[in-house]
Amino acid sequence: LVVQGGMMRTIADFVVYSPDDQVQLIVEVKNRKGTTDEWAAAMRRNLLAHAMIPPSRFFLLALPEYFYLWTPDQSVEAIPANYKVVSRGILKRFWDDAKLEDLSEQSLEILVSSWLNELISSRLAKESSPELSWIFDSGLYESIKDGSIRAETAA
Repeated sequence: LVVQGGMMRTIADFVVYSPDDQVQLIVEVKNRKGTTDEWAAAMRRNLLAHAMIPPSRFFLLALPEYFYLWTPDQSVEAIPANYKVVSRGILKRFWDDAKLEDLSEQSLEILVSSWLNELISSRLAKESSPELSWIFDSGLYESIKDGSIRAETAA
C-alpha cells in the first residue's frame, strides 16, 4: 500500500494489461506458507473491500505453495478461488529447487514475473501445455497474450 500526500493509494505487485492497454489481471504475491483456501478468499476480500487493489477482470494470489485465480466477478465477498494450482508445477521451469517455500518474497516475485512475461509473450496451445489448462479454461490466456506487465503499479 502506498500513502501519498496523506491519501491511500492502491497498489498491486503486478498488473497485466491486454494489448489494447486494458487492465486484465491483478497479481498479488505473498510469501506466506501453510495457508488455507479460506485464508486466500479472505485475503482477496480484504484487498477488494479496502480498495487496496485496482479493479480487474482476473485476480491471482501467488503463494509459495499454491496459485489462486479468481475469474471475472465483482463480488467483494470471501468467495473461493475458481482455480487452485500447485505453484511448483507452474514455476519449476524458473526454479528447479524443490524448496519454493524457502524463497524470500522478492525472489518469489521475480519467479512470478518471469512466468507472467513468458505467458504473455509465448504462443501456447492448450493441447501442448496441459499443466496450464486452467489458464485457457478461465479465459485468462486470451485476455493477456501479447499484453504487457507493470510491476508495483500504484493507481
